[in-house]
Amino acid sequence: FLVLMGDFDMKGMMQTGRAVAATWFWTYMVLVLLIMLNMLLAIIMDTYTSVKSQVSSTETLPEQALELLRRFRQNQLKQRVPLNHVWKCFSKKLGGPIYEALNIVPEAATNRAEIITIQSFLATVDNLEEAQAKRLLCSAVGDFRGAYEAAHGLSMADAMSVVSKIHTKLEGLIADARRQDNSETR
Repeated sequence: FLVLMGDFDMKGMMQTGRAVAATWFWTYMVLVLLIMLNMLLAIIMDTYTSVKSQVSSTETLPEQALELLRRFRQNQLKQRVPLNHVWKCFSKKLGGPIYEALNIVPEAATNRAEIITIQSFLATVDNLEEAQAKRLLCSAVGDFRGAYEAAHGLSMADAMSVVSKIHTKLEGLIADARRQDNSETR
């Protein structure tokens, strides 16, 4: 334990021999240093990948500004409807606030569940352009996918475990295929 903290009995080590002591000392220091650095890097990389996966879908400030400018211009040209209008149309269709419909227990919602297509979206929201309907649905799917992956994402250790399992199964399949080829050629 004291050696890990840097407290070496150099006189005692030199009694066994100068070359042996120096070899042991430097081998120990390099191996411990490499192992500790490897552990530190593993911790940092695992944290980095989890944070990166959560942050990768955020917009930069210039992207947000361009989005606001695009929306403003399209509102002025009547090429899009405001999102409040979309919200009101869906609230009217559902017969109440949307957030209440979203909090329904899944078993009770089976009769109300419906997949929203571009055509049903256009039919529900007055004056909605097809391009805006596509954009809104694609954004909704992307947001859902991002939230799902953030909630059910893999850490670096989990990913390595999955890769290892896939590798093992793949090796088994390759071995089976080789055995089958060998038996067919006989």
